[in-house]
Amino acid sequence: MRSGPFQGRHRMKDGPRARPEAGLASDIGIGSVRSRILAAAGDLLEETGTDDFSLRCLAARADIGLATIYSHFENKEALLLRLALRGFAELRGDLLQARAREDIATGPMRRTARAYLSFAADRGALFALMFDTRLMSRHADLRAAEQEAFAVYLESVTADARLPEGTRADCAVAVWALGRGMTAMRASQPDGKLPQDTDESLARGIAWMLDRPG
Repeated sequence: MRSGPFQGRHRMKDGPRARPEAGLASDIGIGSVRSRILAAAGDLLEETGTDDFSLRCLAARADIGLATIYSHFENKEALLLRLALRGFAELRGDLLQARAREDIATGPMRRTARAYLSFAADRGALFALMFDTRLMSRHADLRAAEQEAFAVYLESVTADARLPEGTRADCAVAVWALGRGMTAMRASQPDGKLPQDTDESLARGIAWMLDRPG
């Protein structure tokens, strides 16, 4: 597999890979305890971010015993890793749907870029978790998940005849980095939100880059 756009070298040793029985397919059973834990964890994450996220608070929110949570996830990091992996799977699905839509007015690059940046804006806490530097540096599974999502976007950009052929891969990396940068800007604010004028300026600038003719 090709290396991801921002993987590079990682100083920290990879943490253990997720166990096969703990794969994403096991997360989605309707009404299962595991799916209840993950659903509640996703909601809690959006409210607290990673710093104030705790398994004790999660247990109270999901009305599930703390011991039951530990029977499914070894520790907080294991649970957050699973959420991040699910996030990349959902992002990849959004990108595939955007790429498949037929829209004469826009090319595949613009459609998938909007899907990617909308995911970053609408699900900020999850997006920040997905690109968390500590998790990313410790878990090869997470770096591979990013690469799988980025590959969908890269294919969309390289297939877009509106862009000069020699610049398409560079454009894909630049927009991918923009999503990361947006999240970092929001995370630097006490409430996780940019000032309104900055947020509006960012939205206008992105719209111009994606929607200008040519």
